[in-house]
Amino acid sequence: MYQIDACFHCPNRYCEVRPDDTASADAVVEELVSLMLLTLFGRIEVDDVSVTFPAASAYEDEQIIISIQAQGYDPFSHVNLACLDSIIEDCLSCTLLELFSLLDVERCAVV
Repeated sequence: MYQIDACFHCPNRYCEVRPDDTASADAVVEELVSLMLLTLFGRIEVDDVSVTFPAASAYEDEQIIISIQAQGYDPFSHVNLACLDSIIEDCLSCTLLELFSLLDVERCAVV
């Protein structure tokens, strides 16, 4: 089993999900993350996905925070386990770019 803990930041002005519907944003991100992780693992469990938007009164430079905790089981044989953390970071980043246009990786740890 591999624990995946990732956090990304995105500028508030480059977002394709609605900030007034965080439940839908969380669900969309969870679905995308699940599909991406299933390309690397035989089975995954997503423990938590949350998208936190800045308050409406926040400054324009406030960031959206995307937090992901998951577990991956039975990695596929084509996955280089020595580089698993980099592979997951790259895949998550590419996946989330579809919704958030610009991303900064705060952390992506795989243990």
